[in-house]
Amino acid sequence: MDKKYTTKQIASDTIEIKFTLENSAVTKSYETLLNNELKNTNLKGFRKGVTPRELVESKLQPQLLFEVLNRLAPLTLSSIVSKEKINLIAAPEYKEIPNLELGKNIDLTVHVTVMPEFKLGNMKKIKVTPKSEKVKVEEVEKIMTQLESNPNLKTKKGSKAWAKEAAKLLQIEKAETVEELKVEITKVLQAEKDNILRKQSENDALSQAIALSKIVIPDPAIHYEAHERQHSFGHQLEGMNMTMDQYAKTQGVTVEHMVEMWHKDAKEALETDVFLKLYAKEKGIKVSDEELKIEIEKVKKSNNQTPELYDNPEWQEYIRRVTLKQRAYEQFLKDVMPKSK
Repeated sequence: MDKKYTTKQIASDTIEIKFTLENSAVTKSYETLLNNELKNTNLKGFRKGVTPRELVESKLQPQLLFEVLNRLAPLTLSSIVSKEKINLIAAPEYKEIPNLELGKNIDLTVHVTVMPEFKLGNMKKIKVTPKSEKVKVEEVEKIMTQLESNPNLKTKKGSKAWAKEAAKLLQIEKAETVEELKVEITKVLQAEKDNILRKQSENDALSQAIALSKIVIPDPAIHYEAHERQHSFGHQLEGMNMTMDQYAKTQGVTVEHMVEMWHKDAKEALETDVFLKLYAKEKGIKVSDEELKIEIEKVKKSNNQTPELYDNPEWQEYIRRVTLKQRAYEQFLKDVMPKSK
């Protein structure tokens, strides 16, 4: 396509695109729509499909021109974005819509949101203090009380047989007595607690890294991502014959609160995504074609998707991006988290 457009960076996160829908393309699309209308119009006194053009056109021209705009503008913009290699992170914002007149070009101005450039901060400034917390006796006793009231345990409480039965229920292998059961329960609770504290420390390190890299996500991107999450969840609820309000009531929250949480989650997810891509780039982390094949084979073994999906280039690139970010995250933790003693 001839370059009948201009692009201008008007902010770190915004590019202005001006382009023209030429009269020839507008007229061609308009005539197609009008002819379809003429074929399907049935007015009194005329056979279907032979209604005079002027009668239909006088009523439908504004509507048809607007439909032409809705068809041609996104296609033209998509072509420009692809040609200029612009990575959109939100829906484009059309500025003033001009008066639509048949026989004239349509000039449009669109603002598109892009991710600003960020520089990796000094990761040596990240301070993570190892956290530890011992399991309390009360926590173990709470589990024991729950076991004692569990109707699935049929043997005499406190006996060795009961301890073995309770251990089997909890998927604990070594527990011959009540005391041994308590010891094993303590180990399980401690492992869970250690995992939670470790995850909290990792999240803290990631938050510091994002702040040090001064990553600020443009609002339009956050709103767009949050809207997509809300739309997807709403679609799930439709399958359950439930409205958003009804679901909110079952959770004891308001829809407004849910929207706030979607925005919060969207912001954090985008910040993490940007940081991990940046970290991968700075550290030279890549996923080769051979490594990608290995990851795809792993997915094949754990999922029952249609074979066509595995050969889809877009899906394969999605797996590459997921793998890249996972490796970046693992390397980040290796670099900044305190070493285990």
